[in-house]
Amino acid sequence: MREVEDAHDGSSSARDDTAVASDAGATTANERARVRVVVRVRREAHGDGRAVRAEVGGVRVLERSSRTRTGGREESFVAFRGACAGSGTTQRAFFDVSGTKALLEKTLDGYSSAVFAYGQTGSGKTYTMLGGRDRATREDVEENDDEEDEESDEGVIARSLRFLFDACEKRNASDDRAMTVVTLTYYEIYKEKIIDLLTNEESSCALRVRWRKQEGFHVPNLTSHECASAEEALDLVHLGAARRQVRAHNLNASSSRSHAVLTVHVDRHFNVGGEDDGAAGKDSVRCVRGKMTFVDLAGSERLKLSGSEDIATRETSLINKSLFALGKVIATLAEESRDARTASAHVPYRDSKLTKLLMDSLGGRSMSLMIACVTASERHVEETIRTLQYAARVTSIVNAPELHHEYTSSSDVEPEFGRDRELEELRRANQALRRRVSELLSNARVDDHCHPRTASPRAHDVQQGVTNHTSDVVHRVERVETLLRKYAEENRRLERENRALRARREIADIERVHALDDAERLRIRVDDLQRAFFTV
Repeated sequence: MREVEDAHDGSSSARDDTAVASDAGATTANERARVRVVVRVRREAHGDGRAVRAEVGGVRVLERSSRTRTGGREESFVAFRGACAGSGTTQRAFFDVSGTKALLEKTLDGYSSAVFAYGQTGSGKTYTMLGGRDRATREDVEENDDEEDEESDEGVIARSLRFLFDACEKRNASDDRAMTVVTLTYYEIYKEKIIDLLTNEESSCALRVRWRKQEGFHVPNLTSHECASAEEALDLVHLGAARRQVRAHNLNASSSRSHAVLTVHVDRHFNVGGEDDGAAGKDSVRCVRGKMTFVDLAGSERLKLSGSEDIATRETSLINKSLFALGKVIATLAEESRDARTASAHVPYRDSKLTKLLMDSLGGRSMSLMIACVTASERHVEETIRTLQYAARVTSIVNAPELHHEYTSSSDVEPEFGRDRELEELRRANQALRRRVSELLSNARVDDHCHPRTASPRAHDVQQGVTNHTSDVVHRVERVETLLRKYAEENRRLERENRALRARREIADIERVHALDDAERLRIRVDDLQRAFFTV
């Protein structure tokens, strides 16, 4: 039932452009953690009336009678209570208040985290996640955007990647035992088919969802790219985003026709040397495996309003079907949290590929953030209310985050880890020897300058000994430098071999998938022939 409240029109509407989340404190990694929700309101379209207003602490919807009234008191109801951001909130401000930074820190600690954008088509989901001045949504923030740098319009994903790599660098600087490896996968769910966005279009094919006890539902055989910097990761994100299925219709000139899932894996290795509890020995390595997933959901839409035809009609039908399955999962989980008697109820994760892959984020082992995107336009108020209802339900969903770490021998970790440590030790030894040589040479010069003629035979012997020792140290330094060059060359050779092996493995995986598809088609053909034969 709606809670109707009176409010003076002038006092609250002025807050809409700048209203942001006042409870931006992020979920902490407790034994159980609620899914955090933040609502972002897009400004109404030109010529359309405003029916929704963001306020500090909630989102207010105007009653129909108040939308046409020009003066007096308005009637409205609060459709969502919680964190929200008005249409004038900049990309940077939204990222700061959303709670994403805290999830990224927990990812580095070894937790799985997820951020997913939900809402109707044209409500600003892709703009929020990816940014882009070419998006129509840019008009929402132009008047209030005081950011002038090139990154001012970047979305949650780009800002998250920059924050993540900066945080990795700071943590590694404070712990010289650590090594961090960041890898990306990026795929879309288009017409209930999973397509890798980081492979060549000619070789891309539908992938399958698999289940494993340790990983849950996942997509094997995805192309995984190791990234050394945020810029390298962003290049891959832009490449994948350019390959997404996009189509224009009446409600959105560049409507995403697929659900896109970007996963950032962060593996951190620490040579603990038997210091930690559970360590396997003096060469023990602690592996902390974090994962951050960004999901840009396709928008729900009504065929009557979007005017979709032919292929677009099929796309819309499948998009709405998967979002309907997601709605059922949300409703079931919300009911479980309200009534302990339904805790054993069946959650329909298997109804679609989308819900299978979001299982960890909703009621699973991840720490999650839902960004509910809505528009303030009067003609879309029903869809907006529906989105806010979903958002309210999600706030009651409770996850059980798990720390992912293990101990192993340094010989079981990637060869680069051991080689990098050896190279670093050699560099340090080289620097120490150079400092020692400089000190000895300096002392010898000072002694010779102070006592050029009066040096006794014993002093001469001491100086000769220093000279001999210095010469020995120089030879040791030269040997170390030779070893260092050999190690570096061996490291480069092994890296080339590893790249070649990875390339061959990727080709083999693609060929295997093609073979499985061919086998499946042949099996179906045989079944058809058998049915035709027995029918005759």
